[in-house]
Amino acid sequence: MTWTRRAALLAAAAAAAAPLPPGGLAAPSPGGVAEREPDRRPRAACLSLGGGARAAGMAGAGGVLGDGASSAASDPAGLAAVAGPAVAATHELPGAGIRYGSVVAALPLPGGAGTIALGGAAYDFGSYAIRDENGAGATTARDVDSALVLAWGFANPAWLGGNGRTGIAVEGARETGSRDLLAYSVAGAYEVAAGVELGLALLHAGPALGGCTPPTVARAGLAWTAGSRLLLACDAEAGVASRALAVSVGAEARLAAGLLARAGWRWRERADGLGALGGA
Repeated sequence: MTWTRRAALLAAAAAAAAPLPPGGLAAPSPGGVAEREPDRRPRAACLSLGGGARAAGMAGAGGVLGDGASSAASDPAGLAAVAGPAVAATHELPGAGIRYGSVVAALPLPGGAGTIALGGAAYDFGSYAIRDENGAGATTARDVDSALVLAWGFANPAWLGGNGRTGIAVEGARETGSRDLLAYSVAGAYEVAAGVELGLALLHAGPALGGCTPPTVARAGLAWTAGSRLLLACDAEAGVASRALAVSVGAEARLAAGLLARAGWRWRERADGLGALGGA
């Protein structure tokens, strides 16, 4: 089981992905009444969070390498590398009373047909007071978003070139105060040179419903296995709706049998973040 706390990495992400108010007011119509524009910004933040120990320790880099059962949501092609039954759980505390948790279980299929995974996540924004226009009659409310994911990863058959792996996932999200969303992810990883893998992924894509858009991300990454003790990785991603760019670089060193050290750096247009994780 993998357990991560990624407060440092997720503080900026939580602030950017927290529920947003409806769109602003457009210019007044000919009748003199301002019309509210629909909110086209990405929603369902719980779809774009998660990831396992490798993603946390390498600041988001290394998606092409796979991340155990956690790959179901972050890069389903990585499930092809899961050799036995696996469970991954995360619990994250970005701050300001916000909490995020997820659980994913993965199971290899017989006959080398790949690995399937089923998981769920919840994004708790904490409680807040609701008052009337006079500031009286306070009641307490709590917003909790949730998501489910079903994913399948498999080694590429001969008709796909027989090189690398592919993964697909279907996701559903329920967001407080918004409509339910349905999204999908498609990812692939291919060995382009000795010890070098290229990964491509389209994550959390889907139609806009009621003005709400999934947090679709297009990502490309390279990973280099430098001998038996060192992995180097670089990922670049762009939000399709948000148009936000991010680049992550990371390294994983095998210090001894069963002992790994990971470190990474992530640049975003609005915030930088450092991440490091050591584990046995």
